Amino acid sequence: MQEKSFANWIENKNPTKLLIVMRAISGSGKTSRVDELLKQYGATLKNVISTDHYWIPNSLSKKINGEIVSKEEEKQEYSNNFNLNALGWAHKKTFEKFQTYVDAGVNPIILDNMNLKWSEYKEYVEYATASGYSAIAQEPTSPWWTEHRKYLTAKLSPKKFALESKIKKADAVKLIDSKLDNFANILHAKNQHGVSLDKIKEMIASWQDVPETVRTAANANYEGIVK
Repeated sequence: MQEKSFANWIENKNPTKLLIVMRAISGSGKTSRVDELLKQYGATLKNVISTDHYWIPNSLSKKINGEIVSKEEEKQEYSNNFNLNALGWAHKKTFEKFQTYVDAGVNPIILDNMNLKWSEYKEYVEYATASGYSAIAQEPTSPWWTEHRKYLTAKLSPKKFALESKIKKADAVKLIDSKLDNFANILHAKNQHGVSLDKIKEMIASWQDVPETVRTAANANYEGIVK
């Protein structure tokens, strides 16, 4: 998707309030895409809601204040603070914070979680759209994401992929598995939070495309924004 096309779509639709739902797998360039969107909207990190923020409070505070934080410093703070047993609490606090943002009319709001499955961001979309927000799904624009993205969809429907590629279904499955295994290795090498290869493979296996309900809720039909 071209940045200009996205900007033109937003201008033509002119949503009063916008929720941007980031969707990605660790290591795919999600943070860079968020930075692009913040510049596009003239927004700041104060517009971003993320469960990861609960593990990097010092780095986040410095960034909000305009200080430079190295990737190594942020990674170390994340490693020191991350607590799997507290993850449920962190997600609960994230949604509570999100509700205060929506109630206050913060615009735009960027939900910067991985949001692999509809169930992970359903309540965010429903809460925001009930308050007059348009909801749009966004994904990274990194070369390694765009190169492999179609195989995430292909694994959900290998028969369709085989027909479109004019190959046997068995060959399609082998190709998809090979491409996604390679993708997992790339993401493992690039992720900044020390996520294991096995965990990244679990994320890939969990990926779901955006359902029609999001397209309806968002009133967004622009191909490439809501897929």
